[in-house]
Parts: sequence; structure tokens; C-alpha cells
Amino acid sequence: MKKVLIFVLMLAFVSCEDEQGGKQTTEPTGPVKVGIMGDSISTFVGEVCNEEYGCYYPKYDPNVGKNSDKAVDSKEKTWWWRLIYDHMTDAQLDINSSWAGSTVIHKTMTGDKTGKTMWSGFIDRYTDFNDPDVIFIHGGTNDLNKKSPLGEFGYDLPIEELDETSYRSAYVKLVKVLQREYPGVKLVLIIGDVLRDTEYGASIKSIAVHFDLPYVDFRDDIIPKCNGSHPTSQGFEVMAKKIARTCSDYMPGMFKI
Repeated sequence: MKKVLIFVLMLAFVSCEDEQGGKQTTEPTGPVKVGIMGDSISTFVGEVCNEEYGCYYPKYDPNVGKNSDKAVDSKEKTWWWRLIYDHMTDAQLDINSSWAGSTVIHKTMTGDKTGKTMWSGFIDRYTDFNDPDVIFIHGGTNDLNKKSPLGEFGYDLPIEELDETSYRSAYVKLVKVLQREYPGVKLVLIIGDVLRDTEYGASIKSIAVHFDLPYVDFRDDIIPKCNGSHPTSQGFEVMAKKIARTCSDYMPGMFKI
């Protein structure tokens, strides 16, 4: 079975013991392998794990033009690339499972290349990863936009009984299946700024607290945007820095602050 660390943001470590058998320190076993699960905000053409998944980026701010430094015209300007390669000390991308327009709940969408209907929800894509140590989950925007039913959390229900068609239950099931499929994985939950003053954002925090997972909350932040809910290059740098600062409390030494 695959081994991963789930954290909607954490890492895999080897525990070291002193001569008396007590824990002395922890050391990473190698580069931290980072999984990304998201919607359009986390896409970039050629960098998602399935070419059928639609992408929003590259994109530029229509108010300033293609040559502006606000343009997200390379993968190096996305929040996730900056986080992994600019703000983590020793990390690499495992898989980017992101699809523009996708929801957390079970849905089908049309693939970009063949036009065939595919399962597209976050809950449908949990097997996309290879061998992640940490998975960052950034979603909920399209559940808000498409008015996915909130439903109940169902924390005490078996995985098989959790409803994939309602937001809270599907998110809870996503956490549980990722932990089951990738034992030891660290999960980090990200609450987007567009979810401010909504039950969709509040529900992510509740789920993180219930499972004792780290979460990064952007609901009180102003993220520069190029269109609607999509950040500019500067917006992505703001995001990467805050995620690194927040997660450094959970993973000392793993981030450049």
C-alpha cells in the first residue's frame, strides 16, 4: 500500500532515540514529496497529473496586459510551486491533482482532450497521488459557486456510509480515504479567501479541528486577483508565504521563513 503523509500540511520523519530510548529528535528521510489537490486556482497547463483535467492558468491580469509582472505565465509563479521550491527547504512535487471547475463533492465533468465524461470531484480523485508525504487541499470555491448541499459531517459514520454528494460529508470522507490510502500522510487544509462569511469555509475549519489537522485560513486576507477568484502572481506569493509561515509551526525547519 502507498505510504504518504496527510496533513492538509505535514511531513514524514524518522524518529531518533537517545541511548536511554527516549525521543531525541526527528529527521526527514529525504526530500518531502508534496501532493496538491485543488481546483482552477491550483492548475497550470502541463503541470497537472491528467491532461484531461482543464486548467485556468497561464493567465494575465486583463487590466494591465500580458507583459505585466502580475501575469501567472509560468509554473514558477503559482502558489504551490513557490511553496514547494522557494519556501520549503527540501521538497519536491509528487502529483498535482487539480481540475478547473471541480468540486469537493462527487461530480462528473467533460475532459479537455477527448471530450469524454470523467469523475471530477476531489472525492473521486484521491487515487491520483504516487507517494506523497504531505498533501495540501485547496477547495470549496466551486462548491460555493455551484451551491453544493452542505449536508452533515457524519464524523462517526464508516467511510462507506459517508455521502459523497454533500459538501461536509464528502470532505470528511476525503480526509479519511487519503489517510487510509496513504498511511502516515500529512494533510493540510486551506481555506480560500472567497469562502469568507460562508458555511463552506467554516466547515473546513471544523473538519481540520476535528481531525487535529493544520489549516491555513485566508478568509481575513486580501489576495490580489486577476479575475474573479483567481490570484495574480503577487497574490500567489502572498499565499505561499502565509502557508509556509503557518506550517512552520507544525514542521520546524522545513520552511524558509
